[in-house]
Order: sequence, then C-alpha cells, then structure tokens
Amino acid sequence: MSEVITRKTYSFCEPSFAGSLVRWCIRELSVQGPKYTGGIDTPSLCGRVQPFGAKVSGKKNPGVGGWDVRVEMTALHVAHACPECVRAYQAMLKS
Repeated sequence: MSEVITRKTYSFCEPSFAGSLVRWCIRELSVQGPKYTGGIDTPSLCGRVQPFGAKVSGKKNPGVGGWDVRVEMTALHVAHACPECVRAYQAMLKS
C-alpha cells in the first residue's frame, strides 16, 4: 500500500462535468473540510475546478462547481492527477 504523503489539508477533486477519462485535480481544503457530495469552496491548484458561481477573469464560471474524491493523497495517485496541479502541489510541499 502506498504511503500517504501529506496531512489532510489537500484533496483530489473533479469538476461536475468530469467523465471517466478526466484526471483529478488537487485543491487545498478550507476549514469546512472535504466536500464529497459537491459544493467545493476553494479552487483547484490549476484553476480548472472552481466553486459554483466563482468569477474567473471577470466572467462567471461556466461550470457548476465540483466535489472532492474520497481517495488518499498517495504518491501513486498524485502521479496520475492533473499535471498542472501536480507541479503546484509539489512546489508547495518543497516550500
């Protein structure tokens, strides 16, 4: 079994329009914790998954938010996440 690589301050998430071939993103959890049934309240590290109604570059988010995925943050799972999120996540772990 892969070792969990971080405290529970980050979670895998996916947009509400995710399909079986969409890579998970990574987001920093707020004090509210994970949102497994929807209603994420912080964006993914790459910015692709946004909270419902979030404004991005002055426009309303065309999506409808997203939810967290109930999977531990292991090196194996992180390796298969969104490349932009992985780069940002690894940079945060080093700082």
